[in-house]
Amino acid sequence: CYAQLFFDEEIAVKKNDYYVIRYFSPVETIGGGFVLDANPRKHRKKDTGVVEALRIRETGDDTAVLEQALKDSSRFFTEPAALAKQVGMAQADAFARLKQLQQQGRAVLLPSGTYVHEEYCLQAEQNALRIVKEFHQANPLLWGMPKEELRNKFSSVNHIADSRNLEYMLQYLRERGNLEFGPNMIKAAGFAVVYTPEQQKMIDQIAKLFADAGFEPPLADEVCAAFKDKNAARQLLYSMAEEGLITRIGPDGFIHTASLNEALDYIKQTIRSEGAVTLAQVRDRMNTSRKYALAVLDYCDAIKLTRLVDDRRIFY
Repeated sequence: CYAQLFFDEEIAVKKNDYYVIRYFSPVETIGGGFVLDANPRKHRKKDTGVVEALRIRETGDDTAVLEQALKDSSRFFTEPAALAKQVGMAQADAFARLKQLQQQGRAVLLPSGTYVHEEYCLQAEQNALRIVKEFHQANPLLWGMPKEELRNKFSSVNHIADSRNLEYMLQYLRERGNLEFGPNMIKAAGFAVVYTPEQQKMIDQIAKLFADAGFEPPLADEVCAAFKDKNAARQLLYSMAEEGLITRIGPDGFIHTASLNEALDYIKQTIRSEGAVTLAQVRDRMNTSRKYALAVLDYCDAIKLTRLVDDRRIFY
């Protein structure tokens, strides 16, 4: 039978080491065996896969044993060298077998050089799809889920603490194609916002509000206050931004994209011809107040079009 032993102090053992368990007083042998996993995670009693995993470690060939170790350690993103040491295998041999598993589609090589098992990746993808689809169900008027929100939930569900490993897994999801990644949002492939006639009417009204306002757009709260269904109006604002009708330039700030492009064209032309542009120049060209001109220039800094040097802005 299989058993997991716990000790009060650390001991030095490796795979296939033999052991005997005895009482000290009186001296009596309880049992013995050999080590299958020298550094296992704590197994749960109801984990039905544990026995099969241990059987593979006991009777499987070297590749099967390595693959099982990879399955067990994928969520920890164990380095290949540590994985080889864990199963008592020469590094060169382990690396060759991992590459073979990758070629067979049973292991995934991350940009860091770490391997994770295909099953872990597929389960992670299923978790991500579930998170995003639940978001779509709760927010049918939004183009997608904010990228940072998915990052937080995805890392929590899959127990990914290291930000680099999180980025590698998100890149894997992008390459798989079941999720579509926008600049700020992520959606399930094939998902599309479908507007009712009433919602389309609200969109047209919101677009007109921003078009008429030009360089002095209302805040999001002010726009939402003009509608009975304020929550729907706010979701439509974000959806319109993803579709490019308006552009988000601050936490609560949006501007009609045509007006923004006009301001950006002036800023770029001025920097090309004069080497820099000032807040006063942009304010005068937009024929507006300092507040609105500064919001556009802050947006330019945020998207790394410009950067502030003294009181002038130059190309980033």
